[in-house]
This record gives sequence, structure tokens and C-alpha cells, in this order.
Amino acid sequence: MRRSLLALGALALLSSSAA
Repeated sequence: MRRSLLALGALALLSSSAA
């Protein structure tokens, strides 16, 4: 259903953590 949204959220969190 909202796999894309969850994936985007996870990517955003990872990106924020990396930054």
C-alpha cells in the first residue's frame, strides 16, 4: 500500500543520519 512512502521515509532518515 504505502511501501513507497515507507521506503522514502527510511531513505530520508538514513540520509539525515549520514549527513
